[in-house]
Amino acid sequence: MVSKNQKRVLILSDFAVEAYGGTERFVMGIADWFSRKSQIIVDVLTPSKSHSKIKIKKSTVFKFPSTLASGRKRMNDYVSNFEKLVASGINYNIIHSFYTLPPMLAGIRIKEKYGKKVILNWFEKEPLEEHLKNPVERILYKKIIIPKLLKADKMVFLTSSLRNYMLKNFFVNYPKMKTGTIMGWVDRKFHPNNRNRQNLKGRKIILFVGRLTIQKGAFFLLEAFAKIKNLVDAEIVFVGPPYQKDEVIQQIKNLGISEYVKIVGSVSEKELLDWYHKSYIVSVPTLYKGAFGLSLIEGMACGKPVVGSDDLGLRDAIGNGGLVAKIGNVDSLAKALKVILTDKSLYNILRKNALARVERMFRKEIAMEKYRKMYEKVLKEN
Repeated sequence: MVSKNQKRVLILSDFAVEAYGGTERFVMGIADWFSRKSQIIVDVLTPSKSHSKIKIKKSTVFKFPSTLASGRKRMNDYVSNFEKLVASGINYNIIHSFYTLPPMLAGIRIKEKYGKKVILNWFEKEPLEEHLKNPVERILYKKIIIPKLLKADKMVFLTSSLRNYMLKNFFVNYPKMKTGTIMGWVDRKFHPNNRNRQNLKGRKIILFVGRLTIQKGAFFLLEAFAKIKNLVDAEIVFVGPPYQKDEVIQQIKNLGISEYVKIVGSVSEKELLDWYHKSYIVSVPTLYKGAFGLSLIEGMACGKPVVGSDDLGLRDAIGNGGLVAKIGNVDSLAKALKVILTDKSLYNILRKNALARVERMFRKEIAMEKYRKMYEKVLKEN
């Protein structure tokens, strides 16, 4: 039975359990860890197809019907469903909003209306930057949206580079002392397979893990691979929610590489780990600026060199554990892929570097301890 004095955190996230992408693994990983390791209970509120809930030991994932197409409606849905949880007798001390603007703005509205502490968790700069390109939206965001976000009790960023960029370009007046950096993490279940299950009898697998979309770099990867398909003995395997599958299939046909590409779709965590072990390298050359790349550090944890985009976030994640290509530059990506697929000496160096980097910087227990301390500090502040 939960005590009335029990401290509770409610995570608001557009992505939690319907698909197995990076944000989902972050959010569910936090809820799972706190349900087992802490006195603080962390629940999750997320849009879905219908009302339902999933119990994870002490934590609960509450799902409500909403559409990802309408940001304003989704923001209102978060608030109204929070109110239903409060009416049912659940008291939350902190609202922790993740990644996209609807849950972040919902968190601010809950703070304004109910006085709850609010933490905004930024994964990349795109949620704000994409709207500032439009002159009309720029006025709205500078006069209304950004001042709203400045009301947060704390902002936390996935990398120090992202934090510095966001403070310089969007949150100039936000106190730096109220910001923090908690990098992405991988669970220890992601580890090298000592039986060496690489696809040695066939082509080397270039593994892409994530949402199958233009923004994640799926089309970019296909174009780069088409340039080197006759120079390397490799193939691409796509694992993740197949949002733009039809468009990807058409692109594959247009490039004449159908025999070199496999689309797996969404998989379980066990199957995902198996694909990491089967792969030779992991590449997610996202076009999102400031993205972190959880799948890349998961690949590194499994002893796989990685190839990503040279931008805020990914650069911080990859370090010396792989190669980076100029963001959106097909020739640069093709060159990086070719080098890592054909130079065995470099491959072995990057593999060793990747494992050491993950152990030093990206283990789950390091990040979870930082989240715990952050929650406790916010709870103590007046």
